[in-house]
Amino acid sequence: VIVDPLTAGSARDPHDPRGHGSDGKIAATVTTTCLTSIGFVLVAIFQSERLNSEDAYITCLIIILGIAVIAIFSMLWISVVAHLNTERWLRNDASEHKDGLKISITFLWVFGMASVVQEALELTVNVSCLDFQHELNTTGYKYRWYMIGTNTSIILFYCVQLSFVSFFIRYRLGNYISINYGLLFVLTTNAVLWFISEKEEVDGYYDDEPGQAANRTQDPCYWNSNITMLVSSSLNPYLSPASIEFFLLSSGLILAMIPKHTESNALEEDTWSSEEMVPLIQHSETQPLLRRPHHPVTHFSFIILVIVFNLTLLTGNIVFVFVLPRDSSMFCTWIVIDSFYKLVMVIVIMLIYYHIYLYGKPKPGNHQLKPGQYILLIATTGTVAVCVFGMIGGIQVLDPLKGFLYTTDNTFDIIIAFLQTILLIHIERVNWNRTEEACIPTDLLCIFLAICNMSYWIVDSFIDVRYAESYHITGPVFDKENWEDVQDDLAPMLIFYRFHAFLDWYIIYCKLRRV
Repeated sequence: VIVDPLTAGSARDPHDPRGHGSDGKIAATVTTTCLTSIGFVLVAIFQSERLNSEDAYITCLIIILGIAVIAIFSMLWISVVAHLNTERWLRNDASEHKDGLKISITFLWVFGMASVVQEALELTVNVSCLDFQHELNTTGYKYRWYMIGTNTSIILFYCVQLSFVSFFIRYRLGNYISINYGLLFVLTTNAVLWFISEKEEVDGYYDDEPGQAANRTQDPCYWNSNITMLVSSSLNPYLSPASIEFFLLSSGLILAMIPKHTESNALEEDTWSSEEMVPLIQHSETQPLLRRPHHPVTHFSFIILVIVFNLTLLTGNIVFVFVLPRDSSMFCTWIVIDSFYKLVMVIVIMLIYYHIYLYGKPKPGNHQLKPGQYILLIATTGTVAVCVFGMIGGIQVLDPLKGFLYTTDNTFDIIIAFLQTILLIHIERVNWNRTEEACIPTDLLCIFLAICNMSYWIVDSFIDVRYAESYHITGPVFDKENWEDVQDDLAPMLIFYRFHAFLDWYIIYCKLRRV
């Protein structure tokens, strides 16, 4: 009775008549969900109060240190168990089923290394401040070793998680209580650290104004350091989005590693296509045919179109944000370019729907949503929310031309999110006719959408165009400050949606090239 609440789950061995071997998945899921909620509340309270309270300040450090250390030991324990069971758990057919694994892991390492650099800069400053002899009564000086321990534990957490996911993503982990608890606690740690990163972004952790950043007066050595003022503040606009993306992408991959339970054949218990972080077209039973290359005119025309199209988008955003952010004519020109770009994306999406109608047919069977598709749906809700705020912002603008253009642009964004999300989930359930060939190849349309989403991910992550919009989207509903607060809260979901859609389309492109 006492143990059951912590071990509740399905029978690990369906043929065990007593059924005492539980996988503990129900208990682990509920426990980690509650811990995540508790972590969010504690972080929200103590992060806000740490400027005025030493207790809140040290509590934040202890929370981060504690969850990072437990997550590290969880991954190390699972690694040892998995290594001892390599012969039974290693999937030898991984390369045939994981077109998207290589690119997902590549981006995970890029984001992870950027996060390590950001944390290493903080660690360097904290170590250099150990001999700081001025104002010894400051909070930063008294708790310097806690800060160093926290920085070190987070760096280790990044490194261990990168190695763990990269190596053991190829394993079909056993359905044991310790493994389920361990993986879910790593997810909890990712969620809490993601929330902390978001909170620091909203609070302006590296704001240039001395009185606006948390802990600025509590730790003068840290904030007056040349590394902080010149290096960290300059790199933060690029490193901070990378750390947010790391937590989300890593969580998606770890979700794919959670053991699945079924009473059917153990070899079918856990297939690559059903656990992929992003939706995949199901692996075909037949051998892939050698696909003939595209016509040279089609090939080169496509390359030229993609280069011109995306360079126009990137150039327009750079000029608007960094050269003429307050110019009304430039704002309208940029909106027209952006709206045309999105209109073309809508047309391409509808062309793929048309190709499905002509050359595809639904696969039989009852297909359920996969973990990656749930993540895509959650990201879609954030994207639509950002665009609805944008529509309201456009309606309130006094200049009718500005308001109409901006409302139209956000309407296109909502249409794209709606049609694209449905298509990404639906196309997995389609069998393609190998003997038919469209005038515009479907695989080129898919890679075109992948590149478009990648371009928007770059724009939203590193150019911050929506913050420049605040000079023009002001009125009785939103002022400049309210608009930027909304972007701080919701933009990460939009950014991750762009990245997730890019991965999805790239994987679908790879699959279509093989059919």
